Amino acid sequence: RETHARVRPANGLFAMLSAREIQQAMDEDRLVPFYQPIVELHSGQIAGAEALARIIGHDGSIISPAAFIDVAGKNGMLGELTRKLLVAILRDMQRLNRIQPNVNMAINWDPQLLEQVNLPDELKTACESWGISPAQITLEITESLAFDANPMILEVLVRLRLKGFNVAVDDYGTGYSNLDRLARMPFSKLKIDQSFVRKAGQDSFSMAGVETAIRLARELSMPTVAEGVEDEKLWNLMRDCGASLAQGYLMSRPVAIEQFIEWGTATNWCYRLPDERAAGAA
Repeated sequence: RETHARVRPANGLFAMLSAREIQQAMDEDRLVPFYQPIVELHSGQIAGAEALARIIGHDGSIISPAAFIDVAGKNGMLGELTRKLLVAILRDMQRLNRIQPNVNMAINWDPQLLEQVNLPDELKTACESWGISPAQITLEITESLAFDANPMILEVLVRLRLKGFNVAVDDYGTGYSNLDRLARMPFSKLKIDQSFVRKAGQDSFSMAGVETAIRLARELSMPTVAEGVEDEKLWNLMRDCGASLAQGYLMSRPVAIEQFIEWGTATNWCYRLPDERAAGAA
C-alpha cells in the first residue's frame, strides 16, 4: 500500500531545500528511508529492495532526494546524511529479518564516500551491531562515476567484496562501459537504467541497450535488475529478454517500512501479475 502523503518535487511549486533545512531534518529524525521491492522475474519472489532517502516535511509531505542530495553534497553534509540513513536502514532490516529473513537491501552510495580506506571495516561493524549480515547489503554505484574510480576507490570496492558486501553498477547504459571494463571491476550485480527499460518496447536502440546489458552480465555471471518496470508488458518483455530481477511502479512505489512489510505480508512475499491473481482466485 502506498503512503497517501504527497511527494514534493525538487522544482516548480517547491524549491530546493537549504543546507539549514536539511540539517534540521536530520536533527529532528525526519530523514527516513523508503523501500521499493526488487522481484525475481521468473518466480515473482521478492528478492530485495532498494532503500531511497526521503525527508518528511513539517506538513507531512514527502520530499524527494532531488530536492536535497545535491545541496547536501555541496555543503559537506553527505557523509552525515548517509550515516544517519544507514543506521535507519539497518534498524529497519533488523525488524524485517524477524518477519522475512535475508531480504537483500540496495543502498545508493556516492563515490566520494568511497575514498575512505576504513569504510569496509566501519560498515561491517555497523552491520554486526544490528545483527545484519554484510551479504544482505548491496552498495549501488552509478556507472558513469564507477568507471572513473581512482585506485583508492577500486581498493575499497575490492575490500567491501572481501568483507561480504555486494556491489552493483547502477544506471547501466548511461555511460560507456564494455565487457573488459566490467570484468575489471568488483561488481556482483548490474542494474539496467530505466530510460532504456521503459522505451524498450517501442525503440530499437533502447531494446539493443537492454539486450547488450543482459548479455554482458551473463558473460560475467552477474544478475541483472531491470529498473522502471511500470506495466505488465514491460514485465513480460524483460523476462523474455532474460533479465533476472525487476524493480518499478508495477510492483510498488517506494514506501515506508510499515507499508513495505504490509505489502510483503499481503503478497506472501511473492508478487504475481494482476491476471495471474485473477486466475488463481477463479
